[in-house]
Amino acid sequence: MEFGKKTSEILDHSITLFGCCLSQLIYEKQGNIRNQYCPEGISKANWRISLATLMNHASRALFPFIDLKGKNLSYSNWAKIVREYVPLLFANLPIKPNIEENQVKIIAEHGLGSIEVANNVLKYKSGSKIRTTTIHNVKGETLDTVLVVSSLDRKSKGGHWKDWFNSSTETEDEEEHKRYGFVALSRPKHLLVLAAPKLNSEDRTLFTGYGFQIENLKTEPLF
Repeated sequence: MEFGKKTSEILDHSITLFGCCLSQLIYEKQGNIRNQYCPEGISKANWRISLATLMNHASRALFPFIDLKGKNLSYSNWAKIVREYVPLLFANLPIKPNIEENQVKIIAEHGLGSIEVANNVLKYKSGSKIRTTTIHNVKGETLDTVLVVSSLDRKSKGGHWKDWFNSSTETEDEEEHKRYGFVALSRPKHLLVLAAPKLNSEDRTLFTGYGFQIENLKTEPLF
């Protein structure tokens, strides 16, 4: 199965996503979002090096999504392999985790258990003309169309849309987070799409007041 060339942009994005994964699962959602979710107690350089090393270990243990006979793995069967990998992951973490190893639960997403992982993942390949990057990396650019994705977590320290629309900033961090929003939302010339978690009635009023047209979309989880 071919997933395309490993460009520097793809590798950088992969390291950031892996850092986010560790932050979510092992470090209680802590970490500096601007430095691959680097937690306290380790330099950003050593954290990035550690992520790359762990990703290499993980890719050898968990990919490709086939068994010893070359048959495509279902999510249920692949989840078993991931569970077997967890102790190795914990043994090689660069700093002490915030949870115990036995607290990590790996299960197949409801409804995906019998689906082949390889075929499902292929649906999420991005076309070569679609650029995926960070807010920081597009500073100063002007683009035709931009999709800005908000974090699901309100405690993401600058990644949630409410941080970008905050009208009562009191700290330097809050001001910085509001600047993130300005940078992200002021890039496009023609079309701006903001992907946000489910909105309540107050949120909807806020968005429509800013001129957004709200679309309710069902999303399908990757894992």
